[in-house]
Amino acid sequence: MLNSRASLKRSPRSTAVGALAVCVELISNAYNTRMPLMWPTLTVQDVERSLAFYRDRLGLEQDLAERDETGALFLASVEVGDTVIMLNRAHAGTPLHPQRSGVRLTLLFDRDDDIDALLDRLQSGGAEVCSPIGNRPWGHRDFTVFDPDGYHITIARPREK
Repeated sequence: MLNSRASLKRSPRSTAVGALAVCVELISNAYNTRMPLMWPTLTVQDVERSLAFYRDRLGLEQDLAERDETGALFLASVEVGDTVIMLNRAHAGTPLHPQRSGVRLTLLFDRDDDIDALLDRLQSGGAEVCSPIGNRPWGHRDFTVFDPDGYHITIARPREK
């Protein structure tokens, strides 16, 4: 995990404008290589809560945790394979309606991964399932849950042959 930059001072207005530049710099430094051409960024109400979901409940590796001058987490990232998912704090008063946005993240696991057990763990932790687990005609076994901000998260793996 990268160290937080406590010295970053941002006004609420400059936070949104500067978040992309911070992401580019931090991702480039973290991977010591050319940064990815694209990564999903989810605007969330509570970065701590969302990070706990992706890191602790889904088991993704945390890469980044940036705090503002008050110590509140405003930007974090998790990694799945070669993909970095950014979690960016929404501005105060920003209405979020991700259920209507059509945003869906699909996390593709290996064929041997037990996504049925992951679903059980998520449900026991209170996750809301919006698409039950099943074998799909395109060759995946998958299910979809809502994350804490209402984004659709599909967990998939290739079916056994």
